Amino acid sequence: MRRNRKHHKHTGISIHCVKLSFRLFSLVMALSVKLVLAQDHAAMQSRTGAPHESVAPSAYVLFKKPSLESDAQDVRVTVELARTRREITRGLMFREKLNDDQGMLFVFNEEQPLGFWMKNTLIALDIIFISRNLEIVSTRTRVPPCERDPCPVYRSEKPAQFVVEVNAGFVEKYGISQGNQVEIKIDANGASTP
Repeated sequence: MRRNRKHHKHTGISIHCVKLSFRLFSLVMALSVKLVLAQDHAAMQSRTGAPHESVAPSAYVLFKKPSLESDAQDVRVTVELARTRREITRGLMFREKLNDDQGMLFVFNEEQPLGFWMKNTLIALDIIFISRNLEIVSTRTRVPPCERDPCPVYRSEKPAQFVVEVNAGFVEKYGISQGNQVEIKIDANGASTP
């Protein structure tokens, strides 16, 4: 009889453990659903052009015109920052429009050969590759959205550390060319690149 009681006691503990495991599983599933919903909400904001957390209104890129040009005027573009892997991967995906004086600045840890593609990008862009010395090393203009895989990759001609994406036609409109200097200023985190 004692053996049977012990058996029933162990069975009760096992059932209790199963119940706890099921409750833990239900809690994990609920948290997962909330995470997915949050990600869907963020994606929807991206598609509708709502502001991203990475927006830094005080960050800008100044494209300097060569001083030899008599009517030279610098061109300033307010930029959103893409510095983390996730931000760089997302870029301007699902964005339906971009103002003429706005763009996105991709910041990498070091100078390197870089390549960009237009997967899930809805608008045509100009891509400007910039060296660590803040010199434009190459441009890719009027890059169309990628409508089907495989998407082509648009590479820099030389290693770059920064990339600016702006509306298609920007490079031609403002006479931006290889060898021009830029100024990058980021006030949001107290960092500035002269």
